[in-house]
Amino acid sequence: MSSNIVLVIAGRDAIGTSLPDDPKRWLPLFDDGTIHTIPLDVFTEDETRFYLEQRSITNPQRINEISLLSRGLPLYLSILTSNPEGRIDPHAEVVENFLRWIPKRESKKRQLVLNASLFTHPFTKDDLAAFSYAEPECSNLYH
Repeated sequence: MSSNIVLVIAGRDAIGTSLPDDPKRWLPLFDDGTIHTIPLDVFTEDETRFYLEQRSITNPQRINEISLLSRGLPLYLSILTSNPEGRIDPHAEVVENFLRWIPKRESKKRQLVLNASLFTHPFTKDDLAAFSYAEPECSNLYH
């Protein structure tokens, strides 16, 4: 492999503990310094503000609202700012803010998104057969 290639892998768990049963063929690369780990943590207040400014969110009240809701969690910041003009409910739970772009009248779609988020591995359209309430629209809802 060319030394000009950089591969970045991010995950919730450290590489050493992410797959406990894995034979860890990558371990020699870690030992010789080819693989570097960088722990990711929640954003500081300044990092959160910088992130929001980069997303063109500059209203101090909105910055404060999103900062309080996200608590600096990068994924939640991303979700809350996916539509910079959209309104978030500071009193709603994370899940409700996550689903805000799916109309409440589309209850099957909302339920499917919630259930699919529980999968720990990527899933296929065939896996959606487990959700009988989504039939026959599973194919459309999958996309």
